[in-house]
Amino acid sequence: MTRAMTEVLRTQWLASRWLLVPIVLLCIGLPQAVVRLATRYAGGSLDRLNPGMTSEIGPPLLIGALEGLSAIFPFLAAITGAAIALAAWNWDHRTNHVYALALPVPRSRYALMKLWAGALILLVPTLAIWIGAWLATAGVMIPDGLRAYPLAFTARFLLAALLIYATMFALAAGTIRTTLVIFIGSVLLLMVMGVGLPLLHDHLGVDLITPLQTAWYTMLGWPGPFEVFGGSWLLIDV
Repeated sequence: MTRAMTEVLRTQWLASRWLLVPIVLLCIGLPQAVVRLATRYAGGSLDRLNPGMTSEIGPPLLIGALEGLSAIFPFLAAITGAAIALAAWNWDHRTNHVYALALPVPRSRYALMKLWAGALILLVPTLAIWIGAWLATAGVMIPDGLRAYPLAFTARFLLAALLIYATMFALAAGTIRTTLVIFIGSVLLLMVMGVGLPLLHDHLGVDLITPLQTAWYTMLGWPGPFEVFGGSWLLIDV
């Protein structure tokens, strides 16, 4: 690692370290909370520490409960990638890019070093999500016919976070305000579509197909660029 790369990594770490604190806590705690809540919603207990209190839970009930609660993990991955990407350029925008001009490296190489530095920092929440997933699955008695997938879950989280990180990194090279408007607007739109359209179908019998919904399935379905967000985020599955 060159001296310039080391300096860029140190600067980005200082800019993002406090953002990582709540993210790391969420990455460790949410997988455990989701598994525990799913077992309660399924009407049983899978506590490995208290075998006498463990009750049988049907795999379909557990998977159904996990599917509803696991929808939070794609948003956690997106927030993680976006936060690190915004933090990567925050220092430059605050100093009007004087810091970048002072370095004896071309602008293109500097941006590439920043991109790699942020990707390395992403390994911190990735390690945290792996720890949380491992603790969540190691602390429960998994019903027959199901398996735990902490490594696959962690890999999906990393890929999703990297995808959003790269996208937001490119946008944040312009202005932070514009990037925030685009990101927050996109997240709100996806939430409205993900929640509102199924409610219209279930309660009113209206199957509303719009250009936005078509774009939603095109982006999240294979071979769409954001397909990783539309796949399975279950820690325990068949």
